[in-house]
Amino acid sequence: MNYEKLAEVAVRDPLSLTTRKERKSLLGIGIVAIAVVKIGLVPTKISALGIEFSATDQKHIYHILAVIVIYYLVAFTFYALSDFISWRIAVAAALHEEMNIPIPTRSIDETPDEVIALRAKMQSMKEQLDSYHTDDLKRRLGRALFFRPNFAIRLSSMVSLGRIVIEFLIPICVGIYATWILFKAFPS
Repeated sequence: MNYEKLAEVAVRDPLSLTTRKERKSLLGIGIVAIAVVKIGLVPTKISALGIEFSATDQKHIYHILAVIVIYYLVAFTFYALSDFISWRIAVAAALHEEMNIPIPTRSIDETPDEVIALRAKMQSMKEQLDSYHTDDLKRRLGRALFFRPNFAIRLSSMVSLGRIVIEFLIPICVGIYATWILFKAFPS
């Protein structure tokens, strides 16, 4: 079997350019919001624009920051979810290809006979998969992902997991935390 393709798909960049921009914006505004609340960096004056903030205006900055963080958090979440799903589909397709399991497809134009044949084929595939002993399948997958001679291929699944944390979870956590502390810090 050729495990290089599976490893390559597992460690490829999971984010599109649009999602990466949203991620960058979410992290940036999230860090600014956290700094504003934790350090108390509420501006009293923007001299470049000639704007001065009264005490009432200053407390509205928290509201504005919260809305901006929520917008970027929601936008990034939807973009990232879309990219994550397509990335995991590509990994699953590569895994199916490596294990020589055909990916079932279905067309809207199928006749009843084709549907029956497809169901029989899918049942046969299910029986084939069920015939593998669970431990044997785990051993094969483990060998496929972790115990290949090539060090880079063995590390691909760990790198893939690390990218999930860095690319998807950390920005969402920063956005949630920034929103939470902004709502908590709203002056009354």
